[in-house]
Amino acid sequence: MRRILIESARRKSAGTRPSDDQQFVDQAAKILGDLGDPRATQVLLQQPKFGNTYSPEVPRALGKLGDKSVIEPLREAGQQRHIHQPREVAIYEALVRLGDEQAFEDVLKRLATTDPQRSAEHLLAVLGHSDSPLATLPLSRQLDNPNSYATAAEALLHQGTPRAMRELERRLTAEDYPHGANLLSRMLQNSTPEKIEMLYLAGNSLKPQTRQAAENYMRRWGPNTRRPEQ
Repeated sequence: MRRILIESARRKSAGTRPSDDQQFVDQAAKILGDLGDPRATQVLLQQPKFGNTYSPEVPRALGKLGDKSVIEPLREAGQQRHIHQPREVAIYEALVRLGDEQAFEDVLKRLATTDPQRSAEHLLAVLGHSDSPLATLPLSRQLDNPNSYATAAEALLHQGTPRAMRELERRLTAEDYPHGANLLSRMLQNSTPEKIEMLYLAGNSLKPQTRQAAENYMRRWGPNTRRPEQ
């Protein structure tokens, strides 16, 4: 299957019209990125749609494939862009995932200068793709931002490091944390092992509203709330 997808994508890249088969390119890029086959890297770089302003799938897939040789092409594709459209976010996600310190520092600087009254969701989503401890502190601070707490929690869950989980636990179990119940409501639309772990943390909250919300979700999901190790 991988060979078929790669060969199909290669043939599409040789097409005569760059507007052809956008949907195919996006779907193939998503699948190839999820498969993690490094042979797809050069094929994806050759896609006419790599320069498409609106599609995030090719840059996102390149980040997942893990080939650091794509850092420079990704930098060029994202040059002089604001980080808020889906493709721009995907480019920075890929760069941060690939360990590009320049992109990482750029995101931290942008976050530091963002008005606290405005949402910084796009920047937080990017930081969630870094396992650097330097990303955890600014993410944890955003847990207190009424405009960004849910996205910050998603990013910390995506990080999944012990420090990230401790920051989530500290907020969810605190008696004075005002966003606990709302955080569960916004994030628990689907069940993942990481979100189940967060649910157990909230079940130990000293704040009655947060604890009650966690218990309600546990009853609603039943056996689906078992911890993976159980």
